Amino acid sequence: MNQLANFLRNDKTDLEAYTPTHVCGDFAEEVHNRAEQQGIEAAFVILAGVNHAINAFQTTDAGLIFVDCTGGYKIPYIRTSPSNPFGSPTSWDKIAYVQKGKPLGMISLDAAVNYYGFSYSGYERWKTDKMLFDAKVNSYKNQVRGRYSVPQNEYYQLQMQFQEISQLAGRIGPLWGEMGTVQSGQIFWEGHD
Repeated sequence: MNQLANFLRNDKTDLEAYTPTHVCGDFAEEVHNRAEQQGIEAAFVILAGVNHAINAFQTTDAGLIFVDCTGGYKIPYIRTSPSNPFGSPTSWDKIAYVQKGKPLGMISLDAAVNYYGFSYSGYERWKTDKMLFDAKVNSYKNQVRGRYSVPQNEYYQLQMQFQEISQLAGRIGPLWGEMGTVQSGQIFWEGHD
């Protein structure tokens, strides 16, 4: 998995813009070709139900990994508010969580590698953490809404809450929206189809 993660971090396909003429299939093809040029076997994956193309990699230590490097705004990026400092992407490299009959989930590469893993249950743990994050942010906002000052003991309590929110935000990474339910998928390995 380390070789794949390093390849994805160094590859800049995800930083290209998504346009009407440069779509998810183009991103998947570029990642496939660049990986193969570096000796990393990659597959092109077409997902029905979400009408999306991604990549797959067979790793020796983590099994089959689905990856989405589509840049721009094809994948819904969620801002909890315009002024929210949490979750702003610096990379559009995402681990894709694919399971027939379930929503296509996305977690940033680093959050998946460091905290959640690559199975669909990891994505479900991420969703639980995301709900906790939302609850903590809403609670914090409700406590400070319309106030310009607070007593010192409450100030320290709010600082601790903000620290907890920041730590959780660091774990969950950028907030990617679900794209719909996966009905089926086809994996194309070059020379193996």
